[in-house]
Amino acid sequence: MQKIDISFAFYYNELCCGGETTLPAEEFEKYIRRAENVLGGFGVSYCGSFDREIKLCLCEMAELMYLEEKRQGIKAETIDGYSVTFAEKQNANNELLKVALRRLEKSGLMYAGVDAHA
Repeated sequence: MQKIDISFAFYYNELCCGGETTLPAEEFEKYIRRAENVLGGFGVSYCGSFDREIKLCLCEMAELMYLEEKRQGIKAETIDGYSVTFAEKQNANNELLKVALRRLEKSGLMYAGVDAHA
């Protein structure tokens, strides 16, 4: 997948609608590039006519990746009895795939071998 030019302003205005952002501006580029790599691994081939849809998909995936890293894989935590449950990496990948499918499924950009019901 070729590199797509996405600015923090696009993320702020289009995905967050000018409101509060999840992804800090200084971390934006790092997570967008990671999201591009994951999306490319899902078999998405870039097409200029779906530029906005791909950008929104990447922004949403970048947010999920940021939140997952911030949680350090912790799914649940109990303070009093100190119990920590870690989420499996597979669950995070499934969430990213769900975002890609929801955003791009009707565009025809997803590789036909990707299971839409994963």
